[in-house]
Amino acid sequence: MNKNNIKPWLVLVVCCGLAASSIGISINSSGVFYTPVSEDLGIMRGTFSMHMTIFSIVTAMSALIVPKIMNKFSYKLILILIVYNYLSSREIMYNIQK
Repeated sequence: MNKNNIKPWLVLVVCCGLAASSIGISINSSGVFYTPVSEDLGIMRGTFSMHMTIFSIVTAMSALIVPKIMNKFSYKLILILIVYNYLSSREIMYNIQK
């Protein structure tokens, strides 16, 4: 194998390593914040832990669906719906805390 054939594979391996490490660090270090976040929200650690478990499962399942949605609809429409969903859920959460 000559040097020109190795370089693309090396770039692929490095990109995969960067993606895996960034995801791994954020997921594996989330447990450090369970106690402070749950105390601040006034809920038990188990409740917050269950939230993170459900979040991880839903994220994994949606990773199978998102590429199909991105191929079917425009990115602009998807982004508008995501921002609307975020803003409405934030508004609901703000009203619950009052």
